Amino acid sequence: MLLKGGLYQSENIISFEDIKSSYLEIIETLFLDDKNDYLLDKEANLDGVFNQDICKLHDVTKLLKYAINVNDQVAMQAALVHIRVCSVRLAGFFEDIKDDADSLLKSPVWPDSPESYQVPEFNNFPHK
Repeated sequence: MLLKGGLYQSENIISFEDIKSSYLEIIETLFLDDKNDYLLDKEANLDGVFNQDICKLHDVTKLLKYAINVNDQVAMQAALVHIRVCSVRLAGFFEDIKDDADSLLKSPVWPDSPESYQVPEFNNFPHK
C-alpha cells in the first residue's frame, strides 16, 4: 500500500506491539524489575518503527538497482551506505527484542520445567 511520502507499508505477519505488550504484562504479572531496565521503546509504536525502517530499505534497494542500471557508481555507494544504515537499525530492533527476552528468561521467578514438558496444543501451533 502506498503511503504518504511515496513509502510502501509492508504487511506485517507479526505485531511487534503484541510482543511489547506481552513483555510488559510479564513484567507486571511476575513483579519483575523496573520496566525501564528493558530495551524496547515503551512509547514508540514498534509496528510503525519497523514499517518505516523496512520501507526505507525497500526504497534504497530500488535506488541501488537504478544506480547499477545507469552505471552511476556514486549513487551505488550512497545506496550501499543507506542499505548499511537501514540494516543496522533493523538488526538493533531485533536485538532489543532478543535481549529483552533474555532478560525476562534470566529472572529467578520462573519455575523449573519438567523434563517431559511439552507445549500444550494451541491453534495448530506447528513449532514444538
